[in-house]
Amino acid sequence: MLTTSAIVLLAHGSRDKRWQAPFNAISEQIGKRHDKKYVRLAYLQDCLPTVDEAVADLAGEGIKKITIIPMFLAAGTHARKDFPNIDKRLKENNGDVEFEWLDVFGEWPETQEMIAGLIIDKV
Repeated sequence: MLTTSAIVLLAHGSRDKRWQAPFNAISEQIGKRHDKKYVRLAYLQDCLPTVDEAVADLAGEGIKKITIIPMFLAAGTHARKDFPNIDKRLKENNGDVEFEWLDVFGEWPETQEMIAGLIIDKV
């Protein structure tokens, strides 16, 4: 069966390469449960690939639907101002691809519950 959908995990980015380690681990875990070939980690700045590069790569592989998951704890300026502009640009540059943006990861009730539980278990 041909896979026509993919996941892009969108993180902020940092010049410190060690910063990427948790995001790489999350991406690898998702890849074990989803088709690893169709899970990409992308960044807004300071790291590669950019979200544009990750999407272009997936579109080039024939992907028709991409779910973008912002890996941010809160919806700040990037979510409110930058993401709509990025979405517009991605649609313009990848006209035959459907994009779905999920809410910022940290604002999911499940994420908040999980983090709270992990902190309680650690103290």
